[in-house]
Amino acid sequence: MAENLGLASGKYRIQTEFIIDKQGNVVDVKVRAPHIKLKKEAKKLVQLFPKFTPGKMQTKPVKVKYNLPITFMIQ
Repeated sequence: MAENLGLASGKYRIQTEFIIDKQGNVVDVKVRAPHIKLKKEAKKLVQLFPKFTPGKMQTKPVKVKYNLPITFMIQ
């Protein structure tokens, strides 16, 4: 995919940010990437994550924000 997008060889980083809500679902996905197609693929990947166990604060479920950096090399 990277060759088709015309990306030069080197190290690339995609930043993803999402929230696990009180029910354990992935919501509010935000992505920063060097190309729009990479951004769309990363967002699609994060939205395919299975249901999580929600965070808890004093035995009550709470929303938790996560950052997931994705780094890859093109040779």
